[in-house]
Amino acid sequence: MEYIISSWQDAKRLNIFRRSPCGLYPMSTLDKGVNYFILALEKLGCKTMYSCEGHFSKKHYIPQLYISFLSKKTQAVRLKNILCNIAKLEHDGKDEYTLRIDFKNNKDKIQKLTKLAKQWNKILGSIKYETILMTKKSA
Repeated sequence: MEYIISSWQDAKRLNIFRRSPCGLYPMSTLDKGVNYFILALEKLGCKTMYSCEGHFSKKHYIPQLYISFLSKKTQAVRLKNILCNIAKLEHDGKDEYTLRIDFKNNKDKIQKLTKLAKQWNKILGSIKYETILMTKKSA
């Protein structure tokens, strides 16, 4: 089944699974708040490695979204041009980059991620996402 994703909210409804790049951890569900950005980065040809949407609970207080990914320099330059002064792009090494967005609170997080996804969608177009049903045996 194929979904057309044109907003951050559309992507948050999906359960997207990825395996850790080092292979030490089993396949797991991504934080719903990074779904749109992971799919957009993959659409650009980037390979994502680690991510967190940012959390404001007492147990997990991380007031920042981050996504570490591999990218060619040309893709990173293109990405940098569509960040809307909302996110920072850090060059971590040869082809390694991290996208970071700081938040003051949960309301600020929702506003920034909605705005950034809207901008990306305007420039990159909608994302087509094909769901793949997997059993525990195939995962």
